[in-house]
Amino acid sequence: MADASYLGPRKSPQKTLPSHSKQTVEKSPKASSNETEDQYEPETTIQTSRNNSKEPAIADDMPVEPASNPHQSLSLGAGTDPFEFIGSEDFERGMDLFSNRNYSEAEQVFQQVSQRQQKALGKEAIENLQSKYWLARTLYKQKEYQEAQELFEEVVQAKEKVLGKEAIETLESKHWLARTLYFQEHEALKAKHWLARIFRTQKQFQLVEQLFREVVRGQEKVLGKEAVKTLDSKHWLARTLYSQKQDQEAKEVFREVARGREKALGKEAIETLESKHWLARTLYFQEQNQKAQELFREVVRGQEKVLGKEAIETLESKHWLARTLYFQEQNQKAQELFREVARGQEKVLGKEAIETLESKHWLARTLYWQNQDREAKKVCREVIQGQEKVLGIEHPETVGTRRLLNRILRHNRLSWH
Repeated sequence: MADASYLGPRKSPQKTLPSHSKQTVEKSPKASSNETEDQYEPETTIQTSRNNSKEPAIADDMPVEPASNPHQSLSLGAGTDPFEFIGSEDFERGMDLFSNRNYSEAEQVFQQVSQRQQKALGKEAIENLQSKYWLARTLYKQKEYQEAQELFEEVVQAKEKVLGKEAIETLESKHWLARTLYFQEHEALKAKHWLARIFRTQKQFQLVEQLFREVVRGQEKVLGKEAVKTLDSKHWLARTLYSQKQDQEAKEVFREVARGREKALGKEAIETLESKHWLARTLYFQEQNQKAQELFREVVRGQEKVLGKEAIETLESKHWLARTLYFQEQNQKAQELFREVARGQEKVLGKEAIETLESKHWLARTLYWQNQDREAKKVCREVIQGQEKVLGIEHPETVGTRRLLNRILRHNRLSWH
Protein backbone atom coordinates (compact mmCIF):
# COMPACT_ATOMS: atom_id res chain seq x y z
CA MET A 1 0.00 0.00 0.00
CA ALA A 2 4.70 5.63 -0.85
CA ASP A 3 6.99 8.66 -0.17
CA ALA A 4 8.05 11.34 -2.57
CA SER A 5 11.03 9.38 -3.79
CA TYR A 6 9.77 5.80 -3.78
CA LEU A 7 6.39 4.19 -4.23
CA GLY A 8 7.32 0.54 -3.83
CA PRO A 9 6.24 -1.73 -0.98
CA ARG A 10 6.05 -0.15 2.46
CA LYS A 11 8.48 -1.32 5.10
CA SER A 12 7.37 -2.64 8.45
CA PRO A 13 8.84 -1.52 11.74
CA GLN A 14 11.84 -3.76 12.42
CA LYS A 15 13.17 -5.38 15.56
CA THR A 16 16.57 -6.60 16.66
CA LEU A 17 17.54 -10.08 15.67
CA PRO A 18 17.17 -13.08 17.98
CA SER A 19 19.76 -13.54 20.69
CA HIS A 20 21.61 -16.12 18.60
CA SER A 21 22.66 -13.38 16.15
CA LYS A 22 24.85 -10.34 16.78
CA GLN A 23 23.40 -8.35 13.90
CA THR A 24 20.74 -5.66 14.27
CA VAL A 25 18.28 -4.31 11.78
CA GLU A 26 17.18 -0.72 11.22
CA LYS A 27 13.99 0.11 13.13
CA SER A 28 12.51 2.75 10.84
CA PRO A 29 9.16 1.75 9.30
CA LYS A 30 9.96 3.71 6.15
CA ALA A 31 11.82 2.46 3.10
CA SER A 32 15.56 3.02 3.23
CA SER A 33 17.34 4.37 0.19
CA ASN A 34 20.42 2.29 0.98
CA GLU A 35 18.79 -0.98 1.97
CA THR A 36 21.26 -3.69 2.88
CA GLU A 37 20.93 -7.42 2.38
CA ASP A 38 19.93 -7.86 6.03
CA GLN A 39 16.97 -5.51 5.68
CA TYR A 40 14.60 -8.07 4.27
CA GLU A 41 11.39 -6.28 5.25
CA PRO A 42 8.94 -6.69 2.37
CA GLU A 43 5.31 -5.82 2.62
CA THR A 44 2.44 -5.97 0.20
CA THR A 45 1.30 -2.42 -0.43
CA ILE A 46 -1.88 -3.59 -2.07
CA GLN A 47 -4.57 -5.40 -0.18
CA THR A 48 -6.35 -8.41 -1.55
CA SER A 49 -6.60 -8.63 -5.31
CA ARG A 50 -9.13 -6.03 -6.37
CA ASN A 51 -12.26 -7.73 -7.50
CA ASN A 52 -10.80 -10.88 -9.07
CA SER A 53 -14.38 -12.17 -9.01
CA LYS A 54 -14.31 -11.51 -5.26
CA GLU A 55 -14.85 -8.28 -3.38
CA PRO A 56 -11.52 -6.79 -2.24
CA ALA A 57 -10.29 -7.05 1.31
CA ILE A 58 -11.90 -4.24 3.26
CA ALA A 59 -14.56 -3.98 0.61
CA ASP A 60 -13.94 -1.15 -1.81
CA ASP A 61 -17.62 -0.91 -2.71
CA MET A 62 -20.63 -2.06 -0.77
CA PRO A 63 -23.35 -4.03 -2.57
CA VAL A 64 -25.38 -1.46 -4.38
CA GLU A 65 -28.83 -0.60 -3.14
CA PRO A 66 -30.03 1.73 -5.88
CA ALA A 67 -32.98 4.02 -5.45
CA SER A 68 -36.14 2.95 -7.23
CA ASN A 69 -34.90 5.16 -10.03
CA PRO A 70 -31.25 6.28 -10.00
CA HIS A 71 -32.15 9.19 -12.27
CA GLN A 72 -34.62 10.70 -9.84
CA SER A 73 -32.06 13.03 -8.22
CA LEU A 74 -31.10 14.47 -11.60
CA SER A 75 -32.73 17.40 -13.32
CA LEU A 76 -34.74 15.78 -16.07
CA GLY A 77 -36.85 18.84 -16.76
CA ALA A 78 -40.11 20.19 -15.38
CA GLY A 79 -43.04 17.82 -15.61
CA THR A 80 -40.89 14.91 -16.74
CA ASP A 81 -41.76 11.50 -15.37
CA PRO A 82 -38.37 10.14 -14.21
CA PHE A 83 -39.42 6.63 -15.19
CA GLU A 84 -40.14 7.64 -18.76
CA PHE A 85 -36.78 7.97 -20.44
CA ILE A 86 -35.27 6.10 -23.34
CA GLY A 87 -33.99 2.70 -22.29
CA SER A 88 -35.47 2.95 -18.79
CA GLU A 89 -36.48 -0.71 -18.58
CA ASP A 90 -33.09 -1.90 -19.77
CA PHE A 91 -31.42 0.57 -17.44
CA GLU A 92 -33.27 -0.94 -14.49
CA ARG A 93 -32.24 -4.40 -15.68
CA GLY A 94 -28.63 -3.24 -15.74
CA MET A 95 -28.96 -1.94 -12.18
CA ASP A 96 -30.36 -5.28 -11.03
CA LEU A 97 -27.48 -7.11 -12.68
CA PHE A 98 -24.98 -4.73 -11.05
CA SER A 99 -26.58 -5.17 -7.64
CA ASN A 100 -26.27 -8.94 -8.05
CA ARG A 101 -22.62 -8.51 -9.13
CA ASN A 102 -23.23 -9.74 -12.67
CA TYR A 103 -20.86 -7.06 -13.90
CA SER A 104 -20.14 -8.44 -17.37
CA GLU A 105 -23.84 -8.63 -18.29
CA ALA A 106 -24.50 -5.26 -16.69
CA GLU A 107 -21.73 -3.75 -18.82
CA GLN A 108 -23.39 -4.95 -22.02
CA VAL A 109 -26.78 -3.60 -20.96
CA PHE A 110 -25.46 -0.16 -19.95
CA GLN A 111 -23.43 0.01 -23.18
CA GLN A 112 -26.54 -0.63 -25.28
CA VAL A 113 -28.67 1.83 -23.30
CA SER A 114 -26.03 4.54 -23.57
CA GLN A 115 -25.72 4.09 -27.33
CA ARG A 116 -29.48 4.44 -27.80
CA GLN A 117 -29.70 7.46 -25.51
CA GLN A 118 -26.75 9.19 -27.15
CA LYS A 119 -28.28 8.73 -30.59
CA ALA A 120 -31.74 9.94 -29.55
CA LEU A 121 -30.95 12.58 -26.91
CA GLY A 122 -27.37 13.66 -27.48
CA LYS A 123 -24.01 13.03 -25.89
CA GLU A 124 -24.55 15.40 -22.95
CA ALA A 125 -28.10 14.34 -22.07
CA ILE A 126 -28.28 13.68 -18.35
CA GLU A 127 -29.82 10.27 -18.88
CA ASN A 128 -26.95 9.27 -21.14
CA LEU A 129 -24.36 10.59 -18.69
CA GLN A 130 -25.88 8.52 -15.90
CA SER A 131 -25.86 5.38 -18.06
CA LYS A 132 -22.20 6.03 -18.90
CA TYR A 133 -21.48 6.55 -15.21
CA TRP A 134 -22.85 3.10 -14.39
CA LEU A 135 -21.09 1.59 -17.40
CA ALA A 136 -17.84 2.97 -15.96
CA ARG A 137 -18.72 1.48 -12.56
CA THR A 138 -19.12 -1.97 -14.14
CA LEU A 139 -15.73 -1.60 -15.82
CA TYR A 140 -14.21 -0.57 -12.48
CA LYS A 141 -15.63 -3.67 -10.80
CA GLN A 142 -14.07 -5.83 -13.51
CA LYS A 143 -10.69 -4.10 -13.02
CA GLU A 144 -10.85 -2.55 -16.48
CA TYR A 145 -9.37 0.58 -14.97
CA GLN A 146 -8.11 2.29 -18.13
CA GLU A 147 -11.49 2.11 -19.85
CA ALA A 148 -13.28 3.11 -16.66
CA GLN A 149 -10.96 6.08 -16.22
CA GLU A 150 -11.63 7.39 -19.74
CA LEU A 151 -15.36 7.05 -19.27
CA PHE A 152 -15.42 8.68 -15.83
CA GLU A 153 -13.34 11.57 -17.20
CA GLU A 154 -15.87 12.05 -20.00
CA VAL A 155 -18.79 11.95 -17.55
CA VAL A 156 -17.15 14.37 -15.09
CA GLN A 157 -16.35 16.87 -17.82
CA ALA A 158 -19.91 16.76 -19.18
CA LYS A 159 -21.58 16.90 -15.74
CA GLU A 160 -19.46 19.90 -14.77
CA LYS A 161 -20.74 21.62 -17.90
CA VAL A 162 -24.39 20.57 -17.59
CA LEU A 163 -24.94 20.40 -13.82
CA GLY A 164 -22.05 22.40 -12.38
CA LYS A 165 -18.86 21.55 -10.50
CA GLU A 166 -20.54 21.36 -7.10
CA ALA A 167 -23.53 19.26 -8.15
CA ILE A 168 -23.82 16.09 -6.09
CA GLU A 169 -23.77 13.93 -9.23
CA THR A 170 -20.62 15.65 -10.51
CA LEU A 171 -18.82 15.14 -7.21
CA GLU A 172 -19.90 11.48 -7.10
CA SER A 173 -18.50 10.84 -10.57
CA LYS A 174 -15.26 12.63 -9.65
CA HIS A 175 -15.03 10.45 -6.52
CA TRP A 176 -15.14 7.30 -8.67
CA LEU A 177 -12.67 8.72 -11.16
CA ALA A 178 -10.23 9.20 -8.28
CA ARG A 179 -10.82 5.66 -7.01
CA THR A 180 -10.21 4.27 -10.48
CA LEU A 181 -6.88 6.09 -10.71
CA TYR A 182 -6.02 4.87 -7.19
CA PHE A 183 -6.50 1.19 -8.01
CA GLN A 184 -4.99 1.52 -11.46
CA GLU A 185 -1.70 2.51 -9.86
CA HIS A 186 -1.89 -0.09 -7.09
CA GLU A 187 -2.42 -2.85 -9.64
CA ALA A 188 0.59 -1.59 -11.58
CA LEU A 189 2.82 -1.69 -8.50
CA LYS A 190 1.66 -5.22 -7.79
CA ALA A 191 2.56 -6.45 -11.27
CA LYS A 192 5.90 -7.65 -12.56
CA HIS A 193 6.58 -4.36 -14.34
CA TRP A 194 6.13 -2.35 -11.11
CA LEU A 195 9.57 -0.69 -11.30
CA ALA A 196 8.81 1.07 -14.57
CA ARG A 197 5.67 2.60 -13.03
CA ILE A 198 7.13 4.04 -9.83
CA PHE A 199 7.70 7.60 -11.01
CA ARG A 200 4.46 7.75 -12.99
CA THR A 201 2.64 6.38 -9.97
CA GLN A 202 4.09 9.08 -7.75
CA LYS A 203 2.45 11.75 -9.91
CA GLN A 204 -0.77 9.76 -10.23
CA PHE A 205 -1.20 9.49 -6.46
CA GLN A 206 -0.70 13.23 -6.18
CA LEU A 207 -3.46 13.68 -8.76
CA VAL A 208 -5.72 11.24 -6.88
CA GLU A 209 -5.12 13.14 -3.64
CA GLN A 210 -5.98 16.42 -5.35
CA LEU A 211 -9.20 14.95 -6.77
CA PHE A 212 -10.35 13.55 -3.43
CA ARG A 213 -9.60 16.86 -1.68
CA GLU A 214 -11.69 18.64 -4.30
CA VAL A 215 -14.55 16.16 -3.88
CA VAL A 216 -14.43 16.41 -0.07
CA ARG A 217 -14.57 20.22 -0.16
CA GLY A 218 -17.55 20.12 -2.49
CA GLN A 219 -19.41 17.44 -0.52
CA GLU A 220 -18.82 19.20 2.80
CA LYS A 221 -20.31 22.36 1.30
CA VAL A 222 -23.29 20.69 -0.39
CA LEU A 223 -24.01 17.66 1.83
CA GLY A 224 -22.32 18.49 5.13
CA LYS A 225 -19.27 17.17 6.99
CA GLU A 226 -21.08 14.21 8.53
CA ALA A 227 -22.85 13.03 5.36
CA VAL A 228 -22.10 9.39 4.54
CA LYS A 229 -20.83 10.26 1.06
CA THR A 230 -18.54 12.95 2.47
CA LEU A 231 -17.13 10.46 4.97
CA ASP A 232 -16.63 7.94 2.16
CA SER A 233 -14.56 10.41 0.14
CA LYS A 234 -12.57 11.36 3.25
CA HIS A 235 -11.83 7.69 3.84
CA TRP A 236 -10.39 7.40 0.34
CA LEU A 237 -8.45 10.62 0.75
CA ALA A 238 -6.88 9.05 3.84
CA ARG A 239 -6.12 5.86 1.86
CA THR A 240 -4.31 8.00 -0.72
CA LEU A 241 -2.32 9.78 1.99
CA TYR A 242 -1.45 6.38 3.50
CA SER A 243 -0.22 5.17 0.12
CA GLN A 244 2.09 8.18 -0.01
CA LYS A 245 3.30 7.48 3.55
CA GLN A 246 1.78 10.69 4.90
CA ASP A 247 0.86 8.73 8.00
CA GLN A 248 0.17 11.55 10.45
CA GLU A 249 -2.47 13.24 8.28
CA ALA A 250 -3.84 9.85 7.20
CA LYS A 251 -4.25 8.88 10.86
CA GLU A 252 -6.13 12.08 11.67
CA VAL A 253 -8.49 11.67 8.70
CA PHE A 254 -9.11 7.97 9.38
CA ARG A 255 -9.89 8.80 13.02
CA GLU A 256 -12.35 11.50 11.95
CA VAL A 257 -14.03 9.17 9.46
CA ALA A 258 -14.24 6.30 11.96
CA ARG A 259 -15.98 8.57 14.47
CA GLY A 260 -18.34 9.92 11.82
CA ARG A 261 -19.22 6.49 10.46
CA GLU A 262 -19.76 5.11 13.95
CA LYS A 263 -22.20 7.94 14.63
CA ALA A 264 -23.98 7.72 11.27
CA LEU A 265 -23.92 3.98 10.59
CA GLY A 266 -23.18 2.25 13.88
CA LYS A 267 -20.18 0.69 15.61
CA GLU A 268 -20.45 -2.64 13.77
CA ALA A 269 -21.15 -1.25 10.30
CA ILE A 270 -18.72 -2.65 7.73
CA GLU A 271 -17.67 0.88 6.75
CA THR A 272 -16.90 1.79 10.36
CA LEU A 273 -14.80 -1.35 10.81
CA GLU A 274 -13.06 -0.59 7.51
CA SER A 275 -11.92 2.86 8.66
CA LYS A 276 -10.81 1.47 12.02
CA HIS A 277 -8.79 -1.20 10.20
CA TRP A 278 -6.93 1.48 8.25
CA LEU A 279 -6.52 3.67 11.32
CA ALA A 280 -4.89 0.70 13.06
CA ARG A 281 -2.54 0.27 10.11
CA THR A 282 -1.36 3.87 10.31
CA LEU A 283 -0.71 3.33 14.02
CA TYR A 284 1.28 0.21 13.15
CA PHE A 285 3.49 2.14 10.76
CA GLN A 286 4.03 4.79 13.41
CA GLU A 287 5.26 1.96 15.67
CA GLN A 288 2.34 2.37 18.08
CA ASN A 289 1.90 -1.37 18.23
CA GLN A 290 -0.10 -1.63 21.46
CA LYS A 291 -2.72 0.85 20.22
CA ALA A 292 -2.77 -0.83 16.82
CA GLN A 293 -3.20 -4.25 18.44
CA GLU A 294 -6.17 -3.11 20.53
CA LEU A 295 -7.86 -1.57 17.51
CA PHE A 296 -7.24 -4.61 15.30
CA ARG A 297 -8.75 -6.85 17.98
CA GLU A 298 -11.86 -4.67 18.02
CA VAL A 299 -12.06 -4.79 14.22
CA VAL A 300 -11.58 -8.57 14.08
CA ARG A 301 -14.34 -9.14 16.65
CA GLY A 302 -16.70 -6.96 14.65
CA GLN A 303 -15.82 -8.52 11.30
CA GLU A 304 -16.15 -12.07 12.61
CA LYS A 305 -19.62 -11.18 13.87
CA VAL A 306 -20.79 -9.31 10.77
CA LEU A 307 -18.87 -10.97 7.92
CA GLY A 308 -17.72 -14.32 9.32
CA LYS A 309 -14.37 -15.82 10.31
CA GLU A 310 -13.33 -16.73 6.76
CA ALA A 311 -14.27 -13.45 5.11
CA ILE A 312 -11.38 -11.89 3.20
CA GLU A 313 -11.69 -8.71 5.28
CA THR A 314 -11.56 -10.64 8.56
CA LEU A 315 -8.50 -12.60 7.47
CA GLU A 316 -6.78 -9.38 6.39
CA SER A 317 -7.35 -7.77 9.79
CA LYS A 318 -6.11 -10.92 11.55
CA HIS A 319 -2.97 -10.79 9.44
CA TRP A 320 -2.27 -7.27 10.65
CA LEU A 321 -3.13 -8.16 14.23
CA ALA A 322 -0.54 -10.95 14.00
CA ARG A 323 2.03 -8.44 12.80
CA THR A 324 1.46 -6.20 15.80
CA LEU A 325 1.95 -9.25 18.05
CA TYR A 326 5.15 -10.11 16.18
CA PHE A 327 6.62 -6.68 16.88
CA GLN A 328 5.66 -6.93 20.54
CA GLU A 329 7.75 -10.10 20.82
CA GLN A 330 4.63 -12.28 21.20
CA ASN A 331 5.97 -14.73 18.65
CA GLN A 332 3.97 -17.82 19.63
CA LYS A 333 0.64 -15.97 19.41
CA ALA A 334 1.74 -14.36 16.16
CA GLN A 335 2.73 -17.74 14.72
CA GLU A 336 -0.64 -19.30 15.57
CA LEU A 337 -2.49 -16.39 14.03
CA PHE A 338 -0.39 -16.34 10.85
CA ARG A 339 -1.04 -20.09 10.44
CA GLU A 340 -4.77 -19.54 10.81
CA VAL A 341 -4.76 -16.65 8.35
CA ALA A 342 -2.63 -18.50 5.78
CA ARG A 343 -4.97 -21.52 5.92
CA GLY A 344 -8.00 -19.29 5.50
CA GLN A 345 -6.50 -17.29 2.64
CA GLU A 346 -5.35 -20.45 0.89
CA LYS A 347 -8.91 -21.77 1.09
CA VAL A 348 -10.62 -18.54 -0.02
CA LEU A 349 -8.06 -16.96 -2.36
CA GLY A 350 -5.79 -19.83 -3.39
CA LYS A 351 -2.22 -20.93 -2.69
CA GLU A 352 -0.61 -18.46 -5.07
CA ALA A 353 -2.63 -15.39 -4.06
CA ILE A 354 -0.35 -12.52 -3.06
CA GLU A 355 -2.10 -12.25 0.30
CA THR A 356 -1.58 -15.97 1.05
CA LEU A 357 2.09 -15.74 0.16
CA GLU A 358 2.51 -12.64 2.31
CA SER A 359 1.01 -14.35 5.36
CA LYS A 360 3.24 -17.37 4.83
CA HIS A 361 6.26 -15.07 4.59
CA TRP A 362 5.41 -13.63 8.00
CA LEU A 363 4.77 -17.12 9.37
CA ALA A 364 8.32 -18.02 8.28
CA ARG A 365 9.64 -14.98 10.12
CA THR A 366 7.94 -15.93 13.37
CA LEU A 367 9.28 -19.48 13.01
CA TYR A 368 12.77 -18.12 12.50
CA TRP A 369 12.54 -15.97 15.61
CA GLN A 370 11.49 -19.05 17.57
CA ASN A 371 14.53 -20.97 16.26
CA GLN A 372 12.29 -23.29 14.21
CA ASP A 373 14.62 -22.89 11.27
CA ARG A 374 13.82 -26.06 9.35
CA GLU A 375 10.12 -25.28 9.04
CA ALA A 376 10.92 -21.63 8.37
CA LYS A 377 13.17 -22.74 5.50
CA LYS A 378 10.45 -24.97 4.05
CA VAL A 379 7.84 -22.18 4.18
CA CYS A 380 10.27 -19.68 2.64
CA ARG A 381 10.97 -21.93 -0.32
CA GLU A 382 7.24 -22.33 -0.94
CA VAL A 383 6.71 -18.58 -0.75
CA ILE A 384 9.62 -17.80 -3.09
CA GLN A 385 8.33 -20.21 -5.72
CA GLY A 386 4.92 -18.55 -5.60
CA GLN A 387 6.26 -14.99 -5.58
CA GLU A 388 8.62 -15.62 -8.50
CA LYS A 389 5.67 -16.93 -10.51
CA VAL A 390 3.19 -14.21 -9.55
CA LEU A 391 5.36 -11.14 -8.94
CA GLY A 392 8.63 -11.90 -10.68
CA ILE A 393 12.18 -12.60 -9.54
CA GLU A 394 13.13 -8.95 -8.95
CA HIS A 395 9.99 -7.78 -7.14
CA PRO A 396 10.83 -6.39 -3.66
CA GLU A 397 8.66 -8.98 -1.91
CA THR A 398 10.37 -11.86 -3.72
CA VAL A 399 13.76 -10.36 -2.94
CA GLY A 400 12.73 -9.89 0.70
CA THR A 401 11.72 -13.53 1.14
CA ARG A 402 14.92 -14.69 -0.53
CA ARG A 403 16.93 -12.58 1.93
CA LEU A 404 15.01 -14.09 4.82
CA LEU A 405 15.82 -17.57 3.51
CA ASN A 406 19.50 -16.65 3.16
CA ARG A 407 19.49 -15.41 6.75
CA ILE A 408 18.01 -18.71 7.92
CA LEU A 409 20.55 -20.70 5.93
CA ARG A 410 23.44 -18.66 7.33
CA HIS A 411 22.17 -19.12 10.87
CA ASN A 412 22.22 -22.91 10.88
CA ARG A 413 24.22 -23.45 7.72
CA LEU A 414 21.31 -25.31 6.23
CA SER A 415 21.41 -26.21 2.56
CA TRP A 416 18.80 -24.89 0.11
CA HIS A 417 17.60 -28.46 -0.34
